[in-house]
Amino acid sequence: PFGGCLPMLLQLPIFIAFYQTLMNMVELKGASFILWMQDLSRPDPFYILPFIMGGSMFIQQKMSQAATPTVDAAQASQQKIFLYGLPIFLTFLALNWPSGLLLYWSVSNVLGIAQQFFVNKSKD
Repeated sequence: PFGGCLPMLLQLPIFIAFYQTLMNMVELKGASFILWMQDLSRPDPFYILPFIMGGSMFIQQKMSQAATPTVDAAQASQQKIFLYGLPIFLTFLALNWPSGLLLYWSVSNVLGIAQQFFVNKSKD
């Protein structure tokens, strides 16, 4: 039942290292990026990236669960909690994370969505 969490757990050390790098990287302090992101080492001032990250995480998990049949009601209930709870929890937790980390995570989620789309399409 926790097989869907394994890829995220494997990426956790990378996220922690990336977070520490962004928080301590002097060259990024005040360096502008694109659109509203003026400093990748600081939290998103408009809270757009945390919600993009949470939404893309939800979509990726929804697509992944749709491709995997549930065995019993307990497993389905647990998957539903993770489907809704984890993206909501991480979205609000990420409100103060560096924009660069959220940008990385969002792009990773979008690429995962595209990958899952092609995997699901090839099964049909």
